[in-house]
Amino acid sequence: MKTMPIDIQVRVPFKVLRGRSKKPEKIQVRVPLAGEIKLIESLDQAPIALRARTVEGPRSDEYERRVIEVDGKEVLVRPIMRSSWEKIRARIADARAMLADGFHHSLKVQTPLHIGWGNDVFDVLPLDTRAVIEDHTDSAMKLARDTLDRVFAIEDTLFLRSAPPAFDLYPPTKTGGDRGRFNVSDQVDLAPGYQSNGFAFMLDRVDDAVAFAKRHGLNDIPPEFSSFRIDRPDLLTSGETLANAYMGVRTIEFELQEALADLSAAGLEQLGRLLTQRERMVEEHGGDAVWAIIDELDDAVANRFYTPALPPRIFDRIAKVTDMTKDALTMSRDLPPRPVIEFGDDPELANLGM
Repeated sequence: MKTMPIDIQVRVPFKVLRGRSKKPEKIQVRVPLAGEIKLIESLDQAPIALRARTVEGPRSDEYERRVIEVDGKEVLVRPIMRSSWEKIRARIADARAMLADGFHHSLKVQTPLHIGWGNDVFDVLPLDTRAVIEDHTDSAMKLARDTLDRVFAIEDTLFLRSAPPAFDLYPPTKTGGDRGRFNVSDQVDLAPGYQSNGFAFMLDRVDDAVAFAKRHGLNDIPPEFSSFRIDRPDLLTSGETLANAYMGVRTIEFELQEALADLSAAGLEQLGRLLTQRERMVEEHGGDAVWAIIDELDDAVANRFYTPALPPRIFDRIAKVTDMTKDALTMSRDLPPRPVIEFGDDPELANLGM
């Protein structure tokens, strides 16, 4: 496949000590990267797989997927859009503006690394920097390269490799003041670094999404569409499991933040295992780690995160989120089968001669 060069700048997070200050400061520094993106000459080589538009109005959105062939395999791509540009398609002439100065703004991907890192952006480390405590150049540049690897220029439009769009069901807030949200999300695939914000169901599964929402007391009114077209339903098969497992673990991690100081050593270890399995799941794009997460969640609820003093309101929300996560995963179309454990794989059983 042909490629085109593109020089961009990447925002790299640093934690530094500046001047006489004793308090570390989080900043970002622009670092140049000479990259390239893949080039496809004609939209004829990227036929439409799905196109849908929500009802006309100020919140009207269009969702589009096209199919291209990469290394002999069909993959979906979506136009790169930017909300501040009224969601117009990005043209090649705007590529540097779209890709430069922070991927989380232009390509809609963000890593936990960048969240809350501050708004101060420099071209070089400030002259008054006397110590660098954290330097995330390697991880930021890897994210940039991984993102560029998903970008395609088709005719004069930029596209991004992506999972299908999906219904995104948000749980209520901690205060319980609403029933959550029932949205359409254009990004549920977590690659690279995307954080799912809701439980996901592909757009051809509105009845399943509504049933899930009703069971768990969520907003069960789906968005209305003014147009809806699916040409390749066989490609609407991926993304649900990753998004739903990630959503569950992320929400439980958030719920436990205010109780971290109260967690027992065993509870902290359990939370650590959940986070480790989540990262393994993302790296392996599913796999056995999904079932390890389900089993760990069951154990966490059964044993109250091994912390009898865990506040009831926090535990009740964790139990509810766990129930929702398991239900969403059970309904996920791409949930892998539970792995079968052979006796030889378990050293304790093997030692018993079984």
